Amino acid sequence: MRASLCRLAANVALLGLASAQTTEPQDGLEVALLNYPDLSLFRSLLGQAPESLENVLSDDTNNITVLVPTNEAINAYLTASGLSNITELKSDDIETFFSYQILAVSLKGADFDDPNGMTVPTLLQGDKFNNRSAGPMLEQQYGERATGQVVFATHKDKSARRVKRQDAGPVVNIRAGLAQDVGMTAVDVKWGTKGINTFQVVDSVLVPPKNCSTTIRSFSDDRLTSMDDALKKSGLWPRIDTSSNVTCLAPSTEAFKNAGDPQVSGSKSEVGGVVLHHTLGQVAYSNFLEDGMVFESLNNTKITVTFKGDDIYFNNAKLIEANVLTNNGLLHILDSVIETDNSVSGKSSGTSSTSAEVPSGTSTEAPSSTSSSASSASETNAANALAISYSGVVAVAAGFLLL
Repeated sequence: MRASLCRLAANVALLGLASAQTTEPQDGLEVALLNYPDLSLFRSLLGQAPESLENVLSDDTNNITVLVPTNEAINAYLTASGLSNITELKSDDIETFFSYQILAVSLKGADFDDPNGMTVPTLLQGDKFNNRSAGPMLEQQYGERATGQVVFATHKDKSARRVKRQDAGPVVNIRAGLAQDVGMTAVDVKWGTKGINTFQVVDSVLVPPKNCSTTIRSFSDDRLTSMDDALKKSGLWPRIDTSSNVTCLAPSTEAFKNAGDPQVSGSKSEVGGVVLHHTLGQVAYSNFLEDGMVFESLNNTKITVTFKGDDIYFNNAKLIEANVLTNNGLLHILDSVIETDNSVSGKSSGTSSTSAEVPSGTSTEAPSSTSSSASSASETNAANALAISYSGVVAVAAGFLLL
């Protein structure tokens, strides 16, 4: 109990000190961190590898947000990596570390209030962690800074904060790779020229997105076990993992069971049809979806987005967990296998979301597909990589999906 109270007192003190600092911008990040003893390991890392930070920042030295992990978070990261000290980190690992902890825009806590959540680009580049393109909506919001791998941020009200921090707790949830959820405390500390940059405090080191198979198999529960089985049986894992700009609409294991377990009873080509029916050749983050949008799957079937209150549906299937980030796109987990619906029409400007443009006069709050102008190339990329000659697969898959 005493240890818990000490930790709580330290966190409250940290937040109180942060409030006093927000109106006084510091010239450099190391200087801005001086008054935060719980962030001393990150400050030491900056001093240890200044060239790594310089390589990451390049020309992006202004208008950024650094998500600074606490000492506890960095120690947990070192332990998980089999290391005992930050001096043991390799330069490549440090650059990856810095890249994914830095957002490509300067944000305060209040900027995360969008009820739809926010897709925010980081400075993380390279195909290993970022085999995807930004798409027009991210480019519209962030310009040339939109190209890095993203995090998905959702604002949490006071009642949703983590108990261990109580009133001083994080107000933002940051979704990183492998479905990792990180708590962010909005301290809004300004630094850099004219205080244009900010830093916020996070309770974990962010895990960069990995490929789709690694992501699905890393889940702590069995919700994606049947989807993994379907991809293995179809032989599509290598293509899914290496294609760029892919959204996997993944039915849960229970959803597959309720549909008669087609991943078990179907042939390789039939299961392949099911998988392609649940795969989009473009990246569709949830905050860019809009009611009536129509997507075309890689099996040439239509998938219509419907909003019902706070719930989002893909045809008949409800979205139960959104924005599980992968290095080449993302997964949305669904409560049902998606039934085919080739007769639907929606509010997109064409027959599929690959031709849907942002409605005129909309702001960043207006959702749309993230891959519009770039989608022709990206869909061709994904389609070429994934297409397999399944004679009659559409009809067969439809039969399975309507069980």
